[in-house]
Amino acid sequence: MRLTAFRMSRSALLTGVVTSALGSALFALGSLLVSDLVQGQTRLIGLLTRDIGVPGWLYVVSHALLGLGVYAAVRRRRILARLGRDTAMSENLALLRKRTRKGPESSLICSSRFAAWPLSEASSLRSSFRGELDEAVLQERREVKRIWNVKDREDAARLEEVTARYEGQPNVSIRTFLDLPPFLLPEVLVVNDEGASLSFPQLRDPFGLEACLFFADPLAVGTVREYFDVLWNNARSVVDSGKVVEATARLIRKRAQ
Repeated sequence: MRLTAFRMSRSALLTGVVTSALGSALFALGSLLVSDLVQGQTRLIGLLTRDIGVPGWLYVVSHALLGLGVYAAVRRRRILARLGRDTAMSENLALLRKRTRKGPESSLICSSRFAAWPLSEASSLRSSFRGELDEAVLQERREVKRIWNVKDREDAARLEEVTARYEGQPNVSIRTFLDLPPFLLPEVLVVNDEGASLSFPQLRDPFGLEACLFFADPLAVGTVREYFDVLWNNARSVVDSGKVVEATARLIRKRAQ
């Protein structure tokens, strides 16, 4: 990930400092009051009656702002890690549902499919995720970009089903890779500017999702989106704004036979 993903924007820093400065200032004053009570002094009263004056206030406020700048940076740069297959899928489902915070006309969902789900596997979480994608495309008319990886007959058969279901929907585009090992294409999900996630396997299970990273900071979300765009630009087009690309469709059809 590029270093720019961890650089704080001016608006983020200003928002964090302004909203938290009061709390830190109260903490500093509270510490002074406790010290007074222990030592039997009245410095806090003197501060409030201007015995300390402007320099004293500047000292308190400047230190509060310094501390809150660090606090804001930590809060704004949060990255959440989730381990375990069901946990990762559940968090991705929750992220996808955040799409409704924006209207369909300004919404964009970017998603890649992890190509290691056998047809025989039954997962309510995966079914719910697919159902939410169908709802976003077919009912809400949100723009959706989806990347597949066709490595066997099962993948080809599933992609044919999805292509038939989404054909004629101008708000959906699908691209695919052919024969990539499953662990080379993580499951990427970017929902508007609400958040992004990267789900990937671990050594103990290189063919199954075992971990997931979630990003909430706008710069980090933008960086994940740029990574998705790199994948997108190097994949074969299957459905372009609802129109089936026949050359790729023939390749998929042969693999599904």
